[in-house]
Amino acid sequence: MSELPFYWQPQIPLTPVVMAAAAYDEIVRAAQALADLLKRAVWRLGDTPVARNRRLGMPEEFEPLYGAPEYEHAYADWQYRPDVLLTAEGPRFIEFNVSAATGGMPHTHALQRTWLDIYADAGLRCSSPFAARTAALERLCARLGLERSVAILREPRPDPAEQAVYDTQVSHLLRHGFKAEHLLVDDLAVRAAENGRFGIVLKQFVALDRLHDGSGLEAVVGARAGGALTLAPHSSYQLANKQMLALLSEGLPWMSSRERELVRRYVPWSRLVRDGPVDYRGRTRATAGLLAAEQESFVLKNGVGDSGRQVVIGRLTQPAQWVDACAQAIDEGTWIVQEYHESLSMPMRLWDVASESVVETALSGVISPYVVDGQDGGCMVRYDLADAKGLVTIAQSTVRFNTLVVSPRR
Repeated sequence: MSELPFYWQPQIPLTPVVMAAAAYDEIVRAAQALADLLKRAVWRLGDTPVARNRRLGMPEEFEPLYGAPEYEHAYADWQYRPDVLLTAEGPRFIEFNVSAATGGMPHTHALQRTWLDIYADAGLRCSSPFAARTAALERLCARLGLERSVAILREPRPDPAEQAVYDTQVSHLLRHGFKAEHLLVDDLAVRAAENGRFGIVLKQFVALDRLHDGSGLEAVVGARAGGALTLAPHSSYQLANKQMLALLSEGLPWMSSRERELVRRYVPWSRLVRDGPVDYRGRTRATAGLLAAEQESFVLKNGVGDSGRQVVIGRLTQPAQWVDACAQAIDEGTWIVQEYHESLSMPMRLWDVASESVVETALSGVISPYVVDGQDGGCMVRYDLADAKGLVTIAQSTVRFNTLVVSPRR
């Protein structure tokens, strides 16, 4: 484990998370079906990407980032990674990360190779996110006649400790016959102006982060000319907008009874936060009154929040802060409320670096299957060393990665 290019201390996983094949296949099928519903729902919000951007209340600074409608439609769902809780009632999809910037692929790939090597006799299997993505890129290049060259477009100021996130991706692409390098957004914009182009550009940054840190989005628009095809188009973030899960949960007029049952089974009860009545468990109640009376039952989420930002968990929030958060959500109109679900604990064996001993414990976690160009790309697991029952995001210092593998046995 010490040879892997990522930081695992203070406790290192000694086994993968193992799931029965039938259970994992169910989760992947549900992810594919829900992603299809999300895309159909988004496209019914408006005739153009900009119209949909405005319907969702997304920043107007995003509007120049959208490309031709046919391009946005073709590739909006090219890559996604839902976050799934394994609850006592079954898997629950709490959000979809949809873009080329869905994190954790290099960590998952490295751990998968390690587990399959160590446990070679156990009959375990998993799809590799790198392999799935490389195969998808090969198909695109062949179908569209693109040069086999890839630019990984990264954050303007990456953490030096995470350099391996980009280096390992480039190395894998080089080994499979692609020209590849990783570049800053601003550097690709300059190269594009000098007529330097790649076949494909993978956007591995979040435009909203650039707005937050004051970088602006002008270079993002310029960088788009640096590739014949840029993945994923900005409409991917419309699919990822949490308001869409709330609309599916409430039910849209065009949804069939089968589609409504799919959502009911796999998505927690979710609604747009509005000043007015809402139906919850068969009763119609005022939204503000419901949120105030049943604080511990709910989570508030901003539609465009990412990495755990702008998520408020009722049972972990002081009442006065919860009241303020609810008022803000109603006022801004871009938030959803989602019923709280708790993940079952996962048994895990860890090596404690300080004591040089094995620790056997049970940790709460989130599983996140990758789907690339419609194909299974393996599954990341995030868990909290502190066994917290709140957010499980890599931004927390106590959260670590593992990966899920499939057992042929039940």
